[in-house]
Amino acid sequence: ISQHTVVDELHAGRLVTLDLPGLPIERAWYLITRADAPLSPAAQRIRAHISGMKGAFLPQL
Repeated sequence: ISQHTVVDELHAGRLVTLDLPGLPIERAWYLITRADAPLSPAAQRIRAHISGMKGAFLPQL
């Protein structure tokens, strides 16, 4: 389970993180768009906002 999905439970002490070799598994996040259709102005602003945050929207673990 991704730590981002259980961050509240970890902070509350209802779950604990196990310190095991090879963990945590880190993954890259990608923002994708269709190549065959232009983005609307709203979608362009959303993409710029998400890209500008550089992951700051994710919970702090």
